Amino acid sequence: MDSRQRMREFIQDNGGRVRFDKFAREHLMNPECGFYSRRADIARNPAQVVTPSRLEEYAVPFSLFVSSVVMTRSQGIQKGKPVVFAEIGGGSGSFKKAFLEHWEFYNNEGLNRNIEYISIDPNPNHRASQSFAGKVVEGTAQRTGLPDRSVDVLFDDEVIDCLPFRIAKFDKNDGRIHYEAFVKAENGGFGVFYDRVEDGEGIRFYERHLKGIGGMRGDCNWSEDYGAYWKESHRILVPGGLRLSADYSTDFMATNQGNGQCGALLEPYEVDLTHFVDFPLQAKIAERSGFMFAEFEEMGKSISEMMGGAPLHCIGRKMIAAIK
Repeated sequence: MDSRQRMREFIQDNGGRVRFDKFAREHLMNPECGFYSRRADIARNPAQVVTPSRLEEYAVPFSLFVSSVVMTRSQGIQKGKPVVFAEIGGGSGSFKKAFLEHWEFYNNEGLNRNIEYISIDPNPNHRASQSFAGKVVEGTAQRTGLPDRSVDVLFDDEVIDCLPFRIAKFDKNDGRIHYEAFVKAENGGFGVFYDRVEDGEGIRFYERHLKGIGGMRGDCNWSEDYGAYWKESHRILVPGGLRLSADYSTDFMATNQGNGQCGALLEPYEVDLTHFVDFPLQAKIAERSGFMFAEFEEMGKSISEMMGGAPLHCIGRKMIAAIK
């Protein structure tokens, strides 16, 4: 069965139309052919927003920054106990390789801290690429499969923007969301149309957030899986544990529109489908999920300061740090 026919049957089996995030979940995470769950090469991105971890001039200082944060926090862990560092969605394993090279350097300099590196990924091709070191497990951000209170530091680079997202229209006049996007099969292809929003506590929480910040330009993208990921993070982190998440911020674009929507409609299961991340919203959800502290800032600023002021080209990218 070709990909368009498969998606057409999925939509027909779900009443002839599906909310956009349900379309996105099928497109990205179908266990047999999903873009993130099965594809060996995830380089195809019709929006052409480069994942900077593929660029050495970014990947090396970025991994150095994260490894230095983890090494500093490891000093508060009982001697003899390894630092448990878990990465979600590590793809080709390029970050993991650079991180472990930095860690080996620290230990050669006399810091002598063992690390247990756990890679969590739904994609068997990526798990194979990450199997050169540490422990590799099948899982997702929402369901890692790890035990309670088992991780000291949880890390991801561009996972939040990969969560299946809803597309809503916020009315600044009355501070409400009345409409959101749905997908239906039509004329041999797929089309997006807007209909009455499917109500619920989650959409109203997001509505209150948008009202508090004065709305957002363009369509507003958000995922119900944000909360699931933060709750799972809180569950697996030890007390005082740290989550670090890096991604492209909504500040990066003139509107908060998703990337790859047209491509996904034209080529189901075959292309990337992401959205920009509202970091103030992430901080609110983190604290709502039980984290004591959540703060975000421009990545370029943090890493540049650590590198002695050297410029780092990562326009539009921020990192959130949250402590359980």
